[in-house]
Amino acid sequence: MQDGTCPQEFEELGTLGPIENAEVLVRVVRSPEHLTKKKELKPSLFPLSHIRKTGVSVTRSGKMPIKELVSYVRAVAEMKDGQQLYGLRSATAGQIRDIKLVGDRRALCVIEDPAFDIPNVPDNPAHAIAIASIGDIQEDTIIEIQLALIKIFKEHELHSAD
Repeated sequence: MQDGTCPQEFEELGTLGPIENAEVLVRVVRSPEHLTKKKELKPSLFPLSHIRKTGVSVTRSGKMPIKELVSYVRAVAEMKDGQQLYGLRSATAGQIRDIKLVGDRRALCVIEDPAFDIPNVPDNPAHAIAIASIGDIQEDTIIEIQLALIKIFKEHELHSAD
């Protein structure tokens, strides 16, 4: 898995350790603006600024008991007035890491990023981010990454296997 592109993926930032390719990562859909009338994803679920600078927030679904995961995603969905849980979308860390830039370089790093002490949101030791592997990335390339994320993230149902 290590190719030198994303060395921060191997830093232990929490108690769960580095993210394996097979791990399922879920993204909270908390606004109807993120979905078309056919329930397909819109690019707004993956903001360009998040891809480029802050990271796209995801949770390692297999690393949290289902009750805690449900509590967390509902709280995240309701962080802003007028928003609620409209569903989850998921992809594996490997699918995210397989998105490439020109020259076959990885586009995204998937990094452990435990989330604690957020007002009205339960702590989440299984939080992670997907963020651009290089800092100075052109707008058209970020849009290509955004479109690739839309293609790989599929509807995710919460059940006891998570």
